[in-house]
Amino acid sequence: MPIHGKNLCTSCHADITEVREEYKKVKARFKRKKIELRLFSSATGEVVGASAQGIGQALFEEFAYDDAGNPLTSTFAEYLFPAASELPAIDARFVATVATRNPLGARGVGEIGMVAAPSAVHGAVLDAVAHLGVRHVDMPCTPERVWRAIEEARNPTPGD
Repeated sequence: MPIHGKNLCTSCHADITEVREEYKKVKARFKRKKIELRLFSSATGEVVGASAQGIGQALFEEFAYDDAGNPLTSTFAEYLFPAASELPAIDARFVATVATRNPLGARGVGEIGMVAAPSAVHGAVLDAVAHLGVRHVDMPCTPERVWRAIEEARNPTPGD
């Protein structure tokens, strides 16, 4: 008997972000990350790891190239990603729901963290600096980019 349709997981990511301006530097720090998921089987490690990867994408990870198109981030010395000490505690909670579209009733979970975390983190950073007039920061939201966005909001270029 053929099985049609999709087995979707749903998730909610909530980020609390603090951006501190000290000595003309901005430090983005995450106090807490909470994830609530609907899935069949608890896979905490997979979800937490995928969320860490998503946080890295939002804050650190970027391929850079020179003017000739040569990669400048060819090793892990140049390509930044978060260390465990730079990540917040991730509170993953699960609500067991059986998928009705496959014989096992199973759902995948790895994509939940990698897909939703970058947008949740990016939105939290923007929310943290919105009161300063910042409306946009390119990802990754490095401290330098956040600081530049704050400076541009404070000192707008005429005609912008």
